[in-house]
Amino acid sequence: MKNVQFKTGLLVSFFSLVISLCSAMTGGRYLQGRYKQSDQGSACFPYTTLPGVCTPAFTGVICTTTFGSATRQWYQDACMTPYYMEVE
Repeated sequence: MKNVQFKTGLLVSFFSLVISLCSAMTGGRYLQGRYKQSDQGSACFPYTTLPGVCTPAFTGVICTTTFGSATRQWYQDACMTPYYMEVE
């Protein structure tokens, strides 16, 4: 009986470690941002997960992504303070 409990605890610990490592490798942060879309006028859309190319580094140009034939510009707040792409 003790061997079964020990193995179960070991497996739970192992999978917790694997999940933690995977989370750390992918950055572990899921930033939220608002956006304006070029074909939707001046509408400021609600918070959604920010694309991976957008980081709040403030070292480059405003983060712009494509969405079909339109483009999206991403903001930290109510479409006032932009996110920036990191320039290397």
